[in-house]
Amino acid sequence: MVALQILILAVQVQILIALPTKENIMDNETAQVVAHLAVSVKNLTDEKKELKEAISNIHGILFSIGGPLNDNFKQYSKEQLVTFTRIYQEIQGVD
Repeated sequence: MVALQILILAVQVQILIALPTKENIMDNETAQVVAHLAVSVKNLTDEKKELKEAISNIHGILFSIGGPLNDNFKQYSKEQLVTFTRIYQEIQGVD
């Protein structure tokens, strides 16, 4: 969805550059700034997706989801589980 919005924005910028009028004139510098911002948004969106995947992987590593009964498969102590839970709660705040 974001990629489509960026594509639409890029087309709109090209139209504004190609067909300048009194109402909608965009100079080359402004077009470059808009293009840079569109690329930045795309890069940040990709990075966010990678971070969410990493958070999911971290949860699986810490709590061994998928193990038999998902019941402290790695036999962590209560203190370790509390620490891991706190770490996981902190990284879940990444949105």
